[in-house]
Amino acid sequence: EVRLAYLEILYWEQAQQTLAKNRRLFSHLLDVVQSQFSVGRNNQQDLIRAQLELSKLDDRNTRIRQKIIEYRLMLARWIGEQNKNVQLATPSLKTPDLQTDATDLAARLITHPAIRKFDAELAIARKEIELVKQSYKAKWALNVSYSYRQDMPNGNDRADFLSAGVSVKMPLFSSTRQDKNHLYRVRNFSSIKNNRLNKLRELVSALQREINNQQQIEHRLTIYRDTLQPQTRQQSEAALLAYQSDRSDFSDVMRAYIDELNIALDQRRIAIDALKTKAKILYFVSPSTHS
Repeated sequence: EVRLAYLEILYWEQAQQTLAKNRRLFSHLLDVVQSQFSVGRNNQQDLIRAQLELSKLDDRNTRIRQKIIEYRLMLARWIGEQNKNVQLATPSLKTPDLQTDATDLAARLITHPAIRKFDAELAIARKEIELVKQSYKAKWALNVSYSYRQDMPNGNDRADFLSAGVSVKMPLFSSTRQDKNHLYRVRNFSSIKNNRLNKLRELVSALQREINNQQQIEHRLTIYRDTLQPQTRQQSEAALLAYQSDRSDFSDVMRAYIDELNIALDQRRIAIDALKTKAKILYFVSPSTHS
């Protein structure tokens, strides 16, 4: 939870930085529109549209600040008020090399605290069954005592006493109650065992999902970084040049700039989602146990 809250704060602060950078681009675009308008090369609608998009960016920035405060408060639940002064940086999260084979993952997950909890409960339930079985057996007791006696008043010796006794306690009249108790303990053991198996399957399934998510997210991140982001940047530059040359409408320029901003924000989100997936994998499997 600490990692996930931290990463969300990191994303929204990065989004704020991306928005500030793109706002400068939109401000430059507004300057271009005003310059074009001053020489009569475009209409007032283009100028109003540029101002409107800047206002939308300001509103978007306000909502981002709200998200930062929200997740800072969530982080405060775990680390206290000092989180206000935490300077965020992109963490390096290393996960073990994992495949989606269920048998292999189950072997790795048997040391997970959620499974060890059931193991402890099974040990207790097993001991309770043994104690019930002990109650079926006869209980033997050997008692030995020695008594010293003083001499008689006339001075004659008196013999000391030595006594010994054996007792046997037989469970003759409680077999029905013992059988019910034994059956209850056995069923309880079986129930815990089944719950452990279900929990293990649940963890395996969840870990398989995160492993698959990590592979798909990293693939998407490569597409955004190597293809989409360069293409949208080229598109916005080309659209602005075409507009300045009276070869395209202002709406084309604005769409290109908005696309570039959205792609940049999406790339930030995917990069953070990749880190969040690693954080979730580390919840299941610690790298230190598989070094």
